[in-house]
Amino acid sequence: MSPFPFRLSCATLACALLLGGCGGQEPAAAPASREVPGADALPAAPADPASEVRASMGRFLAARSFHATLRMDAAQPVEHTMEFVAPDRYRIGLPAGTQVVIGDTLYMQAGGRRQEVPLEPGVLSEWRDPMRIGSLGDALQVEDRGVDMLDGQAARRYRVQHGDPQPVAFDYWIDAHGLPLQIVADGSGPQGDYTLTVRYARFNDPGIRIDPP
Repeated sequence: MSPFPFRLSCATLACALLLGGCGGQEPAAAPASREVPGADALPAAPADPASEVRASMGRFLAARSFHATLRMDAAQPVEHTMEFVAPDRYRIGLPAGTQVVIGDTLYMQAGGRRQEVPLEPGVLSEWRDPMRIGSLGDALQVEDRGVDMLDGQAARRYRVQHGDPQPVAFDYWIDAHGLPLQIVADGSGPQGDYTLTVRYARFNDPGIRIDPP
């Protein structure tokens, strides 16, 4: 790959950092059940947790817009934001500046300069679904780990594992509307072990607009 900032798509760079490998260490077991304020707003614990998780993943993939914060805790921490508007518009907040993607074009800004860069195949799908939940299929192993409170919202937490085509494991929090609120995965990449946390908000919010810069 060519060096950043002007010959390498910064979206590709961020995806490479985030997707360097998942399913490494097994996270610590969930804490013992406790009373969580607002838990009564959640649906009752499902008899089939895997069906509940698959339904939530379907709602996520059908969303017309959302805001996400992606954080990688590692030797060199990385944190940035992303907004999505269907079918193919993204606004990505990176340390180098805010980048906009429309269709197959990245409007890249860095060092006071702006450039239109064609995207490599597959970059958009990785941004839309960083944990590749849309490709996991039906053979999920899901454990209900109870209810947590995240930023004032009650959410049901699940441990999700899948072994094909490669081992995948992550914790998945679902809000009262059946949409993902948080995904956390541990893994290993070129720079060592990391924890990836993706937080979601503003699903189907018409106030999210992404226009060419």
